[in-house]
Order: sequence, then C-alpha cells, then structure tokens
Amino acid sequence: MNKLTLFSVLCEEQRKLTRLCLFRCLKKEKIHYGQISVLLALKGNDGCNQCFLAELLEVSRASIGVSLRRMEKSGLVRRETDRKDTRYNRVYVTEEGKEVLKRAEAAVEEVSRRTLKGFSDEEISSFLSMMERMNANLKETKKTL
Repeated sequence: MNKLTLFSVLCEEQRKLTRLCLFRCLKKEKIHYGQISVLLALKGNDGCNQCFLAELLEVSRASIGVSLRRMEKSGLVRRETDRKDTRYNRVYVTEEGKEVLKRAEAAVEEVSRRTLKGFSDEEISSFLSMMERMNANLKETKKTL
C-alpha cells in the first residue's frame, strides 16, 4: 500500500474508532454522536435559524431538520418561530441540552486524551498544526471539485 492510500485508510480508521469510543462513552446520555456537533455549533450561536445552522455544519436543511426534531423530542433543544420572519425557526439549547453537552465535551476530551497518550506537548502541537493545514487544503480542494 502506498503512503497516500495508507494515509486515507488510517484517517478513516481513526474516524471510526473515535466515533465508536464516543458512542460507548455517551451510551447513557440522550445524545447521538452526530448531535454533538449541533450542540457545539449552537453553543456559540444559540438562537440562530435552522438555515444558518445547516450552512454552518455543511449539511442539508432537511438533514438538520431531522436532527433537530430528534433533539427536540429528547429535550436537548427547542425551536421557536422567528418573530420577524415566520418562515424560519430559531433554535435554542435547553438547560438539559447544556448539561448533556458538558458531559459530551468531557467524553470528547477523555477520548482525545487517551488517543494522544504517550505524545509530548510538542508532538501534539505539531500534529494539530498539520491537521489545520490539511483541513485548509481540503477546503480549497472542495471548492474545485
């Protein structure tokens, strides 16, 4: 296997393993792995509309609608019709959602801590810098594909 293929395979394996570990850490919570990113996005944008949230997370409006419906049913978020434009819903994290997010963030930190076990601070900083560069490259690539 060449280095580029190995790189891709290892990235996918790490994504799967991270997801599995987080799933196991969060199995007692009212949250699904994919909903963590929604709550994190709302943490800094509480009260934003669904369309903005879909754009921010780079998912379809239909997809964010399904996720929000499930999260609303679980008591993690609430949606209110926008007073200025009734075509839109504003999304807010509930108190229960904030508590679940705290525990989810702790789980993410624990899995990350275990993932990076044995790496020095310098190695971690270097790795993060490389990941940021890779993300920037992928964002540029996405524009041209």
